[in-house]
Amino acid sequence: MDLRRLTVVAVALGAGFAACVPGFASRRDVLGTGGGGGATIGTCADGLRNGDETGLDCGGKTCPACPLGQGCATVADCAGAGGVDAGATPLVQCLEGACVPPVRGSWQMMSTGPPARRDASMTYDPFNQQTVLVAGTDNDTSMLLDDTWTWDGMMWLPRSPLPVGTGGRHGALFVDEPLSARALAFGGCGLLLSKAMAKSDLFEWDGQVWTQLYLGLVPPSRCYMASAYDLARKRLVLFGGEDVVPTFFGDVWEWDGSAWKTPSAATPPPSARSRAGAVYDTARSVTVVFGGFRHDTADTRFDETWTWDGAAWKLRTPAVRPTPRNDLAMAYDARRRRAVLFGGQDAATPSGLQDTWEWDGARWTEVPLPPAISPPPRSGHSMAFDAVRGRVVMFGGGADPATWEYVASANACASGASCDDTFSCVDGLCCEQPSCGVCQGCNVLGSAGRCSPLPAGAKDPRCATSCDGAGACK
Repeated sequence: MDLRRLTVVAVALGAGFAACVPGFASRRDVLGTGGGGGATIGTCADGLRNGDETGLDCGGKTCPACPLGQGCATVADCAGAGGVDAGATPLVQCLEGACVPPVRGSWQMMSTGPPARRDASMTYDPFNQQTVLVAGTDNDTSMLLDDTWTWDGMMWLPRSPLPVGTGGRHGALFVDEPLSARALAFGGCGLLLSKAMAKSDLFEWDGQVWTQLYLGLVPPSRCYMASAYDLARKRLVLFGGEDVVPTFFGDVWEWDGSAWKTPSAATPPPSARSRAGAVYDTARSVTVVFGGFRHDTADTRFDETWTWDGAAWKLRTPAVRPTPRNDLAMAYDARRRRAVLFGGQDAATPSGLQDTWEWDGARWTEVPLPPAISPPPRSGHSMAFDAVRGRVVMFGGGADPATWEYVASANACASGASCDDTFSCVDGLCCEQPSCGVCQGCNVLGSAGRCSPLPAGAKDPRCATSCDGAGACK
């Protein structure tokens, strides 16, 4: 594998992969989380991180609190700790060893794409640097689709469809195998002689064509399963799903590259369900499953967050979380080490939701986006993370033919490689501008992520005295 492709794959997979590759430093290596010993007089102005400082000349018991983008052990190490904005959201939090502001994200409408559809499958191919979309149900005709499309950030291109005779389908699994330069598609629901049926066939996509794999033992036929690729254990993980009866599944299967197996677990998996969302969290080496649906005597929708590390399932119980829903979409932003969730369907909104949430490994945070600047409500859509451009790509879920991309600023960074391609790393945060002027910073509380005037009295080496609070020297 050449260095360029290795770099792309490392970005796609995040810290879990980068830690294994010489030359890739983790955020903890750069920002730090604390030094040894107690602080001594003079260390708070020596330009070094020493004593018990958590950042450069800040944090700990002796030095001033750290600005946004600097290191922390607890939120008490961060300037502005305890403050809240008009919506009662904390102005700063200590997350993974860095003082960071609330989530700031936005959706951008890109070009129109393939025919509008729902229940398609999508993944990102880091070797060919493109998002791949396959199959689904045509929104206008309800026809089952077997087509394949790729998106490079500027345009969609039609590619080879699924093999002849295998049929269109919806609700299939489609997951990239990052270390093998291929992606796998499994199952889905389709038709056989005009009769609805679930499938259990397996295909691989090499970036150009599909190849059907013929196997022995396979999972029972199904669609709408939750799936992700476990990088640490090099296994595709499949959970749940439904068939056309419908029977709802609560089993777990793993594909190790040559065979399907049912793993043993120290704790039971979630209850049977389909239409849940799933991602693999490379920073924490767990598969994350959220939501889902089951119909027994009545409809049941879930708001549970589960993690699977290959040995045990764990139910996470954050106080704040998305409403119970199904047919949502999730993607894992490896640069920011967070899962992004959009939309879905709950009991009150059968036409679809349009909220955006992020999961940081411990808590859910709703991104404050008014409906007017969010994608239209939808369910049954598809999302994937474009690792080269640092964006979540979304398509489908109803009549909307547009391609949407989610970008976020104000997250902690050590270099521009940690930011979306439209942002720069300034003052330790991903910033909308490539640099800030005199007496301005990108880490000002309340406006983090964009260059804003530093507080009155703040020091700027370009000023003979100090700043006036309006973006100029006194």
